Amino acid sequence: MASNGIVCVTWQQVSVGKHRRGELVDVHVTDRVLEFWSGPDLLRTAVRESKGDVRKKRASNPTPT
Repeated sequence: MASNGIVCVTWQQVSVGKHRRGELVDVHVTDRVLEFWSGPDLLRTAVRESKGDVRKKRASNPTPT
């Protein structure tokens, strides 16, 4: 996430809050919505504005626990 709390997914910018800047978040993408998670906490849900596949950019797989 950017230092201003903005997450960008397929050119769609969504704010999850400045207080979360620099924090790693998970983005769950469906055909209709984007869900932004920090651990077990759902931070924000946004209507998806794009169609098609989402490319992982500067993303990593979760660390197994």
